[in-house]
Parts: sequence; C-alpha cells; structure tokens
Amino acid sequence: MQTWKVALPMYNVGPTLTADYERFLEAVIAVLRARGWTDAIEVVRDIDDLEHFWLRSDLLLSQTCGYPLTTSLHGQVQLLGTPTYDVPGCSGVSYRSLLVVRADDSDAGMLRPMPALADFRGSTGVVNQLNSHSGMNALRHTVAPFAHKGYFFDKVHVSGSHLDSLVMVQNGSADVAAIDCVTFAYVARACPDKVFGLRILQESLAAPGLPFIASLQLNQTQSVILVEALEKVCVNRQIAEPLRITGLALTVEKDYQAIMAMEEFAIALGYLRLA
Repeated sequence: MQTWKVALPMYNVGPTLTADYERFLEAVIAVLRARGWTDAIEVVRDIDDLEHFWLRSDLLLSQTCGYPLTTSLHGQVQLLGTPTYDVPGCSGVSYRSLLVVRADDSDAGMLRPMPALADFRGSTGVVNQLNSHSGMNALRHTVAPFAHKGYFFDKVHVSGSHLDSLVMVQNGSADVAAIDCVTFAYVARACPDKVFGLRILQESLAAPGLPFIASLQLNQTQSVILVEALEKVCVNRQIAEPLRITGLALTVEKDYQAIMAMEEFAIALGYLRLA
C-alpha cells in the first residue's frame, strides 16, 4: 500500500506555529479518512532539501513558493489551490513582500527626510533563498528601476530564511530585506523581538501567494477529494484562524504568470539577477 507524505514547512515560525500547521495537516487527514481515503499518510517533520521533497512521487500535500512553481517545479507537480490570509499585505489570493530596513531615530524624529528606496543603492541586501519569490524575485522587481549597469546593491547575502534575514538587518549585517508579509505578521506575533528596531520601507507589487501542491501521481478522484478536504479545513475557524487562513482559492498555473512577469520586467531593464 502507498504511504503518502505531507508537510507544510514554509511558515513554521516558532514552535506554536509549527504545532498549528501540524493540526491543520491532521484535520485534512481526518477529512480524507472520513471520505474513504485508505492509503497510509505520514506527516514529515524534518526536511533537508525542500525542492527534492516537493518532487517526490508520493507527495500528497505540501506548500511551495510561486517562483519555483513557475520555474524548477513547472510541469512536475500539480497545483491544488492557494490559501488566502487575513494579514496586512494580503488581498484575496495575492500577497506582497515588505521591504524592511532598520528604523533610524533621526528619521523617526523627522530631523531629516525619510530615506526612499533609491537612497539604498550601494547598500547590502539579504535574501532568504535565491529561488524565493518574496525574498528575491519581488525585491529584484522593486529595485530594478533604480539599478545602474545591472547593480543596485554593493553585495547580497543569502541568509537561509526570512527570520535570519530580519536578524541580519537588525544587527547591521544587511540593510534591506524583502519579507513575505505573512511571515512578517507571524514573526511580529510569535517573536516580536525579531522585528524590534525595524520598519517597512515600502511594499512590493502583489502576486499570488504560496500554493498547495501534490504529486502528479495522484489520480483525478484523489485530487478532487484532497481539494475538497483543503477547502473544508481552510474555513474551519478553530483550525484556520490561528494561522490567519481565511479560505482556499482554486488557482491555476496561469495565475502565477504574474510572478514571471515581474522577473521579465527586471530583465528588460537589464537587471538580470539580484545584485
């Protein structure tokens, strides 16, 4: 008998949210069981290589980023839909990145004009991952009009996570980071010390949020049952409200071309990579 794998690792900011997302998975599994799903299902907690995990033939449910969905995962996974969130920066299926910088006391006191994005040319940027829409692609799109000869930053670090990017901006190791607005809301609630001393410089253009995906090995009947289970759990207030999830949008891959359009915009301006 097939043992399907499930994991929702993208927004596990702290132990409380990790537990809340596991409760979400357990609720989905319970609905599947009630609808006659008999195959074994394993909740995977430790994932070394996310992209490899997303490409597993036995993947029943996970959540990815829109940038890999349209690039490295294109045609290799099936899109189930996109959860919607009730956080600042989200609107329907769309979300934004927040360009975060250190708050400056003199700025707060209005002793000098508040810096604009163009004033950060030549500074140090930081991204969570190079294949992240919210951390890399949205930031590249936003700074592209201000780049000169293919460069905006003096240097760009890769931190490994949005949380680590926030820490690097806080401690002065970097000056600008683009943070997924859902992550920022979670961090502000779960560990407010990680956003202390920071401010939002501006928001990126909106794009479709992080989608739920599954293996192409699921047949049509299985996919329908799974989507129905997700729809039910995403409106279960007891399960979804702690995650700020309000529902499930039945997105299609064409919706995510907005992310590719942002990449193409930057490339057309001669800004091929975040630099």
